[in-house]
Amino acid sequence: MSNLQTAFAGLDMSKAKTQKETTKAATPSQAGRFLDFYTDSAGKIGKAAGTCAETIGTPKHGETMHVVSMGDWSAEHVIAHLTDVCGPLHLMMATWSVSNDATHRFAEAMRRGWILSCRALLDWRVKVRRPDALAILRQAMASTDLRLGACHAKIYLLHNDDWHLTFVGSPNLTTNPRIEASVLTESKDVWRFHVDWLGAEIDGANPFDVPRRKAKKR
Repeated sequence: MSNLQTAFAGLDMSKAKTQKETTKAATPSQAGRFLDFYTDSAGKIGKAAGTCAETIGTPKHGETMHVVSMGDWSAEHVIAHLTDVCGPLHLMMATWSVSNDATHRFAEAMRRGWILSCRALLDWRVKVRRPDALAILRQAMASTDLRLGACHAKIYLLHNDDWHLTFVGSPNLTTNPRIEASVLTESKDVWRFHVDWLGAEIDGANPFDVPRRKAKKR
């Protein structure tokens, strides 16, 4: 049975302070950090990264944490924070929307090795809503690692030799000033469950047995 924690951005600050101390002790030694894109920024984006790091802290093996915030950060802040405390990570994700700024930072994180590899399923309407963001991802990723489909899921699967993290919830890779709720789990079994279906969908293996005439092309 997983350990269960809850975190409320801007509310439970006593928990946030305790977790911040743990985060500092666990920070790996790297030549630069993905998180520096945010913590070195002035204004709202830097505040968002700091609030995310303080609230989530350092994951524990076998732990599940439920998190809610008033739009204090997006999924990209969580991913950047996790690479900071857990080291460089492989990423597989599904999301409904992405921003141009987020994809620029993700491409740079892949170039620098903070994100070791990336596979993604995006909703097909990103071609209409965010064509520039899609172009950035297509340039940064192999064509076999990026698929467009009918997707409203927001799930981010991260792993390296020591960690298997599943982040599921409402946040997209966008800035959204609304209440966001999510669950962060460190469990190889949970991670494997989602990797199996999401990897199959990205590969075009049709894990949901949807008639191919309804499936969207890349």
